[in-house]
Amino acid sequence: MKKSLIFNPIILILALVIGSYVKCDSIRQPRVLVLLDNFAYRYSHSFFFEDIESQGYTLEFKSVASTNIELKTFGEYNYDQIIFLASGEIDSKTLSRAKLLDFFDSGRNIFFATDV
Repeated sequence: MKKSLIFNPIILILALVIGSYVKCDSIRQPRVLVLLDNFAYRYSHSFFFEDIESQGYTLEFKSVASTNIELKTFGEYNYDQIIFLASGEIDSKTLSRAKLLDFFDSGRNIFFATDV
């Protein structure tokens, strides 16, 4: 009887420790960063974005000119895909060509749609 009282808390502690180290990427939804130079695209292309969300993706919309775009945090990518929708030249203040190439070289996707 005493063994079961000691054994159960040990199993619980081991389960918690092991569970905290297991990476749960299969549970989380893929994240997509949508960069727009005009937020009217969010509404004019709403069917496109709704279709992407219906396939299980989480979309985060930001301006191309935004100064708080972080592709990585503590060495881990914050997004799985990037979508650029811009009618003019893409002049990002925080995304350099090198950062985008690193993102792409890591096996992630980038979709550019411009008219220039």
